[in-house]
Amino acid sequence: MRVIYPLLYGACIFGLWTLATHYLPATKKPALARLAEIAGWAWCLVVGGGALGLLFLRGPWPPTNGWFALMSALAACPLIGRLLRNRARLPVSGSQQFAAAVFLVSLGRLALSVWPQAHPL
Repeated sequence: MRVIYPLLYGACIFGLWTLATHYLPATKKPALARLAEIAGWAWCLVVGGGALGLLFLRGPWPPTNGWFALMSALAACPLIGRLLRNRARLPVSGSQQFAAAVFLVSLGRLALSVWPQAHPL
């Protein structure tokens, strides 16, 4: 049963985000876009910093030591999305970045239930 919780969490967050972006009036969408960009940077810095800290403290092996969180932070970074849109000409939306970040965190939580680790500190 512990395996299902991260997937349900990610699905709920993504569903709420989809509802908020599709059913808001057009005047509220720029404010939501700014809030999403701030949240993306916060996710990138906080989760990415924590993941790097885990990797420095515990080493690169096993893969659950922060790799999933680090990849999630990179997926949520607004700079990565902007580079993909402008340089690689890939139509990546903020919702897709958010979905990828939640999916990677869910995979990491799933991996922790399969390969449990001791507390990092």
